[in-house]
Amino acid sequence: MTALPPFPGGYSSYATGINNQGQVVGWAENGIHDPTCDPSFQILQFRAAMWEPNGTMHELPPLPGDSTSAATAINDLGQVVGISGDCGIAVGSVSAKHAVLWQNGVPIDLGNIGGDAWNTPTAINNQGTIIGFKWRSSECCSRSVREQALTAPTLSETPVGVEKGLRGIGSWWARVLQLLRELEP
Repeated sequence: MTALPPFPGGYSSYATGINNQGQVVGWAENGIHDPTCDPSFQILQFRAAMWEPNGTMHELPPLPGDSTSAATAINDLGQVVGISGDCGIAVGSVSAKHAVLWQNGVPIDLGNIGGDAWNTPTAINNQGTIIGFKWRSSECCSRSVREQALTAPTLSETPVGVEKGLRGIGSWWARVLQLLRELEP
């Protein structure tokens, strides 16, 4: 077994996924005291992390304006999905304001799928199909989302200028929103 360390100054790390290349993703604390954290549960900022098989650790940054991020899954192409938001109590909720796809370490905002929080992708396959869930405070329960036709951009579509990648993501997320509207009672 190999320990997966936190970022410098942090105490905790948490692994959530691994691909067939041995890359592991999750999140790890760093030494920054985050004012968006609820200090009765969490003090230090956490960031999405990827650990390479050789032990090298990479930060996957949050979206601009967010303080925290967490990776939830990785496919064999190295596409990573996860969340970005505020710290809160560090277990979802406001830390999952935005669903995120990281392409080559660059975060792409997948937005939200109608949730107040917990807009959380939980898996991405090698075809780029993403599944996850959302939660709205006006509902009793979370809703799962899955659609085989929904795909993340391929590596060849990785944005040189972010706008190219966002066109594909925008239509992807619009389809997710359409599916959710169809599920509404």
